[in-house]
Amino acid sequence: MEKSEKQNKEKPRTGFGLITRGIKYGIISLAVAMAMGALYGLFNLTIRPAFAIGILASVIVLFNFILAFTSLIPWGAQFVFSKQKKAYPKYFLISFGFLVVYGSFVAILKLTDWYII
Repeated sequence: MEKSEKQNKEKPRTGFGLITRGIKYGIISLAVAMAMGALYGLFNLTIRPAFAIGILASVIVLFNFILAFTSLIPWGAQFVFSKQKKAYPKYFLISFGFLVVYGSFVAILKLTDWYII
């Protein structure tokens, strides 16, 4: 009985809510990646490894977004041909949030001439 009450209290996720969740997770993962690079850079006394790991993670996020974009094909087929409609493609929207965070990071590095690699 408690489980069904808990499920009723949870609000359904909207498309924008999933994108903001992806942005939140993207910021956390970017901070962790840069912290790992900074810890590695402590031995070299430079900040360059932090940016290098952030850029490497950006490439991985880009490939993840490409896979998420291709996952829209089965979702679109299910949406068109199924009676049970799934409201939003969660994987795509969360991956889009990651792309926004990491794309902004690379754009800032490129625009401010901190682009190291």
